[in-house]
Amino acid sequence: MRVCEDSASPSLILSEMSETSPSLEYQWSQDEPISQRLWESTMLVDTEFCIWSSDDEFVLPSALALCVRALDEESWVGCSGRSLGFWISGKAPLFRSVYKPTVVIEETIEDRLSQLLDNYSEPLLWNFYRTASLKLAAKAMNENDISLGSASELTHAAAIAIQGKIGTIDGTMRLRSGENINQWKPNSKKFPNTKSWWEGAVSERNSMLKTLSNLTLDFNGGKQIQESVVARSFQNYLNLDTPNQFEIFKSKVLFFITFLVHRTVGPALNRFRSKKYELTLSAQEKNELDKIRKVLLAFHRS
Repeated sequence: MRVCEDSASPSLILSEMSETSPSLEYQWSQDEPISQRLWESTMLVDTEFCIWSSDDEFVLPSALALCVRALDEESWVGCSGRSLGFWISGKAPLFRSVYKPTVVIEETIEDRLSQLLDNYSEPLLWNFYRTASLKLAAKAMNENDISLGSASELTHAAAIAIQGKIGTIDGTMRLRSGENINQWKPNSKKFPNTKSWWEGAVSERNSMLKTLSNLTLDFNGGKQIQESVVARSFQNYLNLDTPNQFEIFKSKVLFFITFLVHRTVGPALNRFRSKKYELTLSAQEKNELDKIRKVLLAFHRS
């Protein structure tokens, strides 16, 4: 395991742990882009499979076993799985389903890109991959100096889909905390969303499209897919209809109703949903969840 941290100063605890544990490598850097840290670290991986994990996540060991088995049996480049979000309510950790697992199983690159972006629901950054595929996706993401986190994330996702299929495992892959502050800002003052980045950062966009187009050369029988074809999938993904005044009013009313419901019956509803999700877990997943629950409670008591 390799831990890469961007902080004001190195972690003494992690430094000491890396000195005593041969299975842990610790790398500290300051003001280095996340995409660069991911790229540099992935290049040092020499195992057949690899997974990135952020500091607000737990990866379940049972999921890793299922992913290895799936990639041994299938020609997929990566695996997706169920994600549970968690937070502390009172003295109890609660869980809820987040992110619909990604399935990209079309045969051609063009169809895979369309399938990915037509149903984009989770950040593919944190899924399980063949290391060779993850290295190419990390390289594509790092080659382009993209100023918006969500656009960089989509570059990685498209690079994965270009290389091959993504299947799912029947199990929970990760638990994601709702407490941490996002270190990779999805928005910025200059580009508040991906659509504004696409329209305003022309040089960044064109550089990204060129990188992805070049990548198709190795995965399309020696035939390169034109940048315009790659761009079309992104344009379809970003071509969201501008809401009319009635839709805006309706969304505000729904938001207000949802807010009132959460204020009145929210705590009880959250506990019910958490129990409901736990009932869908396998015995091994429940055992792993219990261990994580003890870690969370110990952390919040300290």
